[in-house]
Amino acid sequence: MPSTALLIAAKDLRAEFRTKRTLNSMLIFSVMVILAFRFAFTAGDGGPAMVAPSALWITFILAGMFALSASFSKEKDQETFQSLLLCPGSRTSIYLGKMLSSFILITMVELFSIVAMAVFFEYDFGGPERLAWLAVVVVLGTLGFVGVGTLVAAMTMNTQMREVMLPVLVLPLVVFTIIMPAVTATAKVLGEAGMADVGAEVRLLLTFALVYIIAALLLFDYVIEE
Repeated sequence: MPSTALLIAAKDLRAEFRTKRTLNSMLIFSVMVILAFRFAFTAGDGGPAMVAPSALWITFILAGMFALSASFSKEKDQETFQSLLLCPGSRTSIYLGKMLSSFILITMVELFSIVAMAVFFEYDFGGPERLAWLAVVVVLGTLGFVGVGTLVAAMTMNTQMREVMLPVLVLPLVVFTIIMPAVTATAKVLGEAGMADVGAEVRLLLTFALVYIIAALLLFDYVIEE
């Protein structure tokens, strides 16, 4: 099963890097959101330290919708999903492969967004320790978001206006479980808080990431049944 999931993820990434259609859209959208925050808030509003955590996670989540939407819509539009179902092994390999490819694409955009934030906001993210804890928060938050988002993307694959339905269904699931703890943890890390201060948020992000992924693995077979 892991090998099948890796093959599916590699197939999706090769197809994406060949055209870069989704990746380019995500990068352009990220720059636009960051620039919007840059010119909407001034030093009198609290400066970059107040804006950066929220701006980063709004950018991550909204740009990530592009990757989640494309993960199954390409298979549906090209009529290759039935062939994908014939892959050897459990059908959960499809979920794991799609989740992995989306996670990689979103992580690439997140790295780009952090660099763009540092440039446009003239913001110093600090030394290696702060960056390491920021990476932990970003990875756990992204895992939870992609874990539930991949399942919902599969659910909305055959629906009309799936690009609209995806965020409508995903955002209520992640606002309180992923976005709010991630923003709080990011604010604490960037604010030079002690590591003990972000422990609660990190544990919460890890818990919901595991809950979403395990639930998706259990439900995926039923979701893709016609």
